[in-house]
Amino acid sequence: MLIIRAAQMQAFQRQRDLDLVQQLVLTLERCDRDTARTTPPPILQQKLHSALLRARQFGIRDTGAVLAYFATARTLGERFDEAPSVRSVLTDPALPADLRIYRVAQLEPGLVQAELAGLAPRDAGDGH
Repeated sequence: MLIIRAAQMQAFQRQRDLDLVQQLVLTLERCDRDTARTTPPPILQQKLHSALLRARQFGIRDTGAVLAYFATARTLGERFDEAPSVRSVLTDPALPADLRIYRVAQLEPGLVQAELAGLAPRDAGDGH
């Protein structure tokens, strides 16, 4: 019997993530040349990896949906998914996970920005 330990699974997942990020970079180079050209490759890879990890928290796995998640983060800010209106869409069980990000794109950007502005800054401490 083959036994795969958690550390082995994590190593496999890291490699799959790296491969997927490379695929996302190549797709972005074809679809959004300006972003690919103006963002240094290590920064672009880091941002795509961050978007991938955040998207996965909401069950988003499809390459196109992850790219849409990345584009939305570029437009609305990396913490866009913390806005209550966005979070309610991204956690809506009535929608397939990979389609939720496209519904987020239909939200009013001003509403999302206002909600984000009303949230307490992360890691800001208690002010003392």
